[in-house]
Amino acid sequence: MPCNEYFLRLLSSRFTFSKKKNMAKKQQDFIKKIFEASENIECDLRALSGVCLDDEEIELEVPAANDLENNVQESRENKPREFIRGFEFAKGVTFVQDNDLSACVRKMAREWIILESKRAMEFDKFPGATPISMSRDNIQLLCDVFVVSWKADGTRYLMAILERDQVYCIGTACDVFLIEGLTFPRANSLGDHFTNVLLDGEMVLDLIDGEKVPRFLVFDVIQVGNERVGDYDFRTRSLFLQKRIFGPRQEAIEKGMINEQKQPFLLSQKESFEIGNTKHLVENGAFLSKIAHKTDGLIFQRASGKKAYYRNGRHRNWNNSSILKWKPQELNSIDFKLNLQYDAHQTQNLSKTQALLYVSGEDKPYGQMEFHEELIPLNNKIIECSYDFEEMSWVFIREREDKSWPNYVTVADSICKTIESPVTKNDLLQAPVIIQIINYNLQ
Repeated sequence: MPCNEYFLRLLSSRFTFSKKKNMAKKQQDFIKKIFEASENIECDLRALSGVCLDDEEIELEVPAANDLENNVQESRENKPREFIRGFEFAKGVTFVQDNDLSACVRKMAREWIILESKRAMEFDKFPGATPISMSRDNIQLLCDVFVVSWKADGTRYLMAILERDQVYCIGTACDVFLIEGLTFPRANSLGDHFTNVLLDGEMVLDLIDGEKVPRFLVFDVIQVGNERVGDYDFRTRSLFLQKRIFGPRQEAIEKGMINEQKQPFLLSQKESFEIGNTKHLVENGAFLSKIAHKTDGLIFQRASGKKAYYRNGRHRNWNNSSILKWKPQELNSIDFKLNLQYDAHQTQNLSKTQALLYVSGEDKPYGQMEFHEELIPLNNKIIECSYDFEEMSWVFIREREDKSWPNYVTVADSICKTIESPVTKNDLLQAPVIIQIINYNLQ
């Protein structure tokens, strides 16, 4: 179906996620702008409304195009959505129930990240950059110029700032949320608002004076207006965030133009450090105590050079070597899709049930775990598992309600290598490449 016909249908659709008339009008204006920009583009319905799936109701194989659209709509309408698991927002965060609008928001974000439109249609999952696990095989990558930061244990989102009152967050399960009350003024003209901005970050819960305070930690920027900031190296992107995005916001806050108390959550830029500060981040209790949210390791980001641009991390047969994540051995885990196989001839005998674990990119089971009746409600769900070497088995940790897809097979392989031969804290600090860089920075 041509895009112009598709967006014409959107213009007459009813936006059920917001009951405010002024918001509905702005949503229609937004759709109209997309239509005007897309009238000469040819693409099919599957590429638009099926850019991602919530696979709770389907098997691992890809269904036919007609079934795909029906499964997406049915699963999105029936499954409840939480912006942060276990935390209820009083106002300002609304799950977008309109599948057409959420597909448009995802499509815009995808095109900002991936340059070629034909390649963009190959991606049916969260398009954000994906780190790989640090292992003994890839630790030598740190010989290049990297920076380091703490790894927040939060919920990943892309934030699409389309215009004033049109701010959306896209989760790893491809759910889309409308965020009301956030303002992004322009430098030198605080009354004007940024348009067409794509940020990458993580929602965390800070514990402040015994209360949980939501905060969006922004660690990267991909698009600002017509400028593809993602093509710059990470140092330049970080400076761009500081000067162009957070600088004007802070100025507006100081002048009373933005009231942080009326925002649905706090917003801040995540800080990165020169790699010589790795030991400081791992062992300095005073520093770690200042971080008000949960952490579960370190993130190493390539800072400069030709490979330091923002890149999607889900292309098949390829991993993102620009971002490495390190976790203590006991925290390494894989996100699987659980599939329970019952004995067809022993329907009453659950002891013969197999708990099979699948990853994306593989038709056969990646692993297996011991079956317990507690796993029955988790059948066909995404679950996080760690490996117990004493029992020689995968162990259930939690359901990943924020994800619709298991880890890709190459990501799972990388994590398995880390589990089998982990980079310990001592290894991280004593590895020759790290010691060389630390000594150089101390000179």
